[in-house]
Amino acid sequence: MEAHFQIKVIPTVLLLLMLLVKSNSYYAQQQGNLVVTENDYRLWGLLTQEHLSKNGDYVSYYMTYPSGKDTLYVQNTTTLNRIGFPKGHHGAFSFDNSWFIFKNSVQGVGIHNLSTQETNYIKDGRAYQLANTQNHVAVYNSQNKKLTLLDLKKNKQTSFNNIIEYQFNSTGKTLAIISKTKDNYRLQLINPSNTAVSKTILSSQKEISFLKWHDTQDELIFYEAQSLSSNPESGYILHHFNKTLNSLDPHTMSGFPKDYRITKTTISQMTQYFIAHNGSQVFFPISKHSIKNEESKNAIGSEVEIWHYQAPEVFPKLQAYHSYKNSDLQGFWDIKKGSFQSITSGEHPFSLINEDHQTALVYGQTAYLPLYKYQGHFTDYHLIDLKTNSKSVILKKHPTRTVGTSPSGSYYSYFKDKKWWLYDVKHSQHINISKNIPEALHKTITYSKTLPPISHPVWNTQETHLYLSGQHDVWQIDLPSLKTTKLTDGKASQLSFSVYKGSNTNPKSRNHLNGKSLTVPSQDNLIFHAIDSTTRHMGYYHYTPKSLKPIIFGDAFSDEVFSTPDASRLTFRTQRFNTPYTLMTYADQHKSVLYRSNPHHKNYYWGDSKIIQYTNSNQDSLQGILYYPAQFDDTKQYPLIVLPYEQQTKYYNQFILPSPFAQDIALVTNFTLNGYFVLFPDIKFRLRNLGMSAADCIIAATETALRNPYIDKNALGLIGHSLGGYETNFTITQTQLFKAAISGSGFSELFSSALSIMPGFGNQPELNYYEFGRLRMDKPFFEIQENYLANSPIHQIDKVDTPLLIWFGNDDDRVNWEQGLYMHLALRRMDKENILLIYPNEKHVLVEQKNQLDLTCKIMDWFDYHLKQQAPKPWILNSHPYKSKRSR
Repeated sequence: MEAHFQIKVIPTVLLLLMLLVKSNSYYAQQQGNLVVTENDYRLWGLLTQEHLSKNGDYVSYYMTYPSGKDTLYVQNTTTLNRIGFPKGHHGAFSFDNSWFIFKNSVQGVGIHNLSTQETNYIKDGRAYQLANTQNHVAVYNSQNKKLTLLDLKKNKQTSFNNIIEYQFNSTGKTLAIISKTKDNYRLQLINPSNTAVSKTILSSQKEISFLKWHDTQDELIFYEAQSLSSNPESGYILHHFNKTLNSLDPHTMSGFPKDYRITKTTISQMTQYFIAHNGSQVFFPISKHSIKNEESKNAIGSEVEIWHYQAPEVFPKLQAYHSYKNSDLQGFWDIKKGSFQSITSGEHPFSLINEDHQTALVYGQTAYLPLYKYQGHFTDYHLIDLKTNSKSVILKKHPTRTVGTSPSGSYYSYFKDKKWWLYDVKHSQHINISKNIPEALHKTITYSKTLPPISHPVWNTQETHLYLSGQHDVWQIDLPSLKTTKLTDGKASQLSFSVYKGSNTNPKSRNHLNGKSLTVPSQDNLIFHAIDSTTRHMGYYHYTPKSLKPIIFGDAFSDEVFSTPDASRLTFRTQRFNTPYTLMTYADQHKSVLYRSNPHHKNYYWGDSKIIQYTNSNQDSLQGILYYPAQFDDTKQYPLIVLPYEQQTKYYNQFILPSPFAQDIALVTNFTLNGYFVLFPDIKFRLRNLGMSAADCIIAATETALRNPYIDKNALGLIGHSLGGYETNFTITQTQLFKAAISGSGFSELFSSALSIMPGFGNQPELNYYEFGRLRMDKPFFEIQENYLANSPIHQIDKVDTPLLIWFGNDDDRVNWEQGLYMHLALRRMDKENILLIYPNEKHVLVEQKNQLDLTCKIMDWFDYHLKQQAPKPWILNSHPYKSKRSR
């Protein structure tokens, strides 16, 4: 292990002061003297970055508003010239950065010339597709089936009628179109530069559909129906075109399993439909005949359900497993051999096909059942050589969702025993690639008994290096030597670094998605995310082999980092709780403001936020966010509302729009604008003591906040949803601190909750969620009954004196609404103040705007009455309501 370069460590405090002095103007906006009313909420909009052109000269972004008066903007990153397109959306830059194409919900598809600033519209356009390397765009209207092909450079357009599908190839030099007349389908290839040149690939009375080009070659696949039937489940023939047409007919193809067929529905639900890199194989899913599926359903007792105690899972979960076993298969067509080969099976219905398309991992969900015996989700990963169809187990009893691929397919990556490993496919070897890293690579705050990684490997495209993020630092691993180099010095500077993979198409793609590899375009220009875990200051650094320099860092929240391919220019969004989104650019080691959103904001009073430090009864050091009320007056005291869940400080400095439809954390701005302090405490749970540890942290954080002389200790409220609803229910059994509380969709009785099955959690017994899930009870109730009793709000209900508002959706599929009924009935029997709200046809989170509005109003009514001594609304006093009515 070695350090790549010498980093001059600047003390954190001094660094922050330097950065804040330089960049404070980027964050701060002077507060005004207007009071925000509920009618003003609609004035604030959300800024979302969309694209950065490949040369970095232009950026596009949206402003979206509750009123629907949204605008799409395009801005020059150097001159700062900006143009807005009201009701514009889904924009894209042409390959040569000369044009910007977008949709407009009123005017059609817009074509904007970035040089002349002229905009023209294809009035009846509803969708478009850009050619990758040409100045062509196809504009489509699915209603009149009209396709307009535009040559942007020549200002020429050609129209095609009766088009039902279209797609450019990888170079943009060929356009495939499918047309449909009364009794005929036709697939043609068009030369966009000379539309008079075309070639008919297939003409048929049967449906032709599902065009898909090879990633880089002029090869095309598509479906043709096997009959004239309009039934969407009718079988299809798969065609492959590469100068000549090859076809796979399921009835005659060697190796194609009986009772299976190719269907459109299967393709709609799966993404594994593509041509292999080598062009000799086509990967696609197949589906079993519906009649067989009905037989399978009957086989497990559709009339009488048999719930056997020795069954590997409960009945509804077995139904799901059985459907996997008898439904879709993933396979491939070997064009040269003229045969079909299945990859997945009933036993192993899931697959991860490697990037070279030569091997695949297959796995199932039933090898380690019931889950409680193994305390987690585990599986065996089987490696299939797609050339020989040989299969071998490479990982046994391995946690799901921690396996990935490398860019060229030479390796599979996986996390085991707190270390990162590679499986070398060619040499059949397991390699511990993190053995020389001296810091933790796993998350320390987790509810899983198998510790998950902090992040997943990020590769360079050549597969000669990969990057791992640890507790503090980023490490480069050279392959195959395993030379390990520390690229940052986070521990010394009290920062935690991680690799940030920015992208014009998906800027948030740091997350491990479907096992596919994460790559960076250049190993000499990397972007690192950095955060100070004490102050929660954060930002981004630019790494080269010679230096590590901050792009932006300080007391603000920054995200949506977009980068040109060579990282010569970046754009990103920054914000604070009291300062709306600002779009910024970084180039040549300098940053500047592109656009400040919500310019009216400076005219209004707004709240502020600060990090507080506190300790629980175990002396664990914890944090919280304390939000200050708008129009704060240091001669007054204000009520405080505490909103718990789990790790809440991740929201520090995020600008949260006010909304009459707000729920959960989004309520914070509504509260501060209405004269409340708000506290988001971090919670550290203790094993087998979920409620006790949550209440301990909530009470400790609240008592710490009360050291602030501007908080009225006699006007404290508590509100939570889901897990936070449970924490609220339990905490008011342990303390008289709070004068009012609101619990949404929270469980209240651990015995009955643990012995339930909820569709929202995959129809698994809730005991799994308790024993080795988020509730951290570790053991079943019959082994530690005293813990379940001690952590159940219902079993301490006699200690409650806090007025409680409870709400649920009557179709909640995660927490049974009767958990709210238990609290209501118990408190009602003791004549303790409480109200239960049941919203019809709603699940765990309210989605109907009228219900969202009703709940938001009632939340404010409840706290205003109990914490501000305002007159109660009629719904609070009416003891004979027939149905809920809006309070305002």
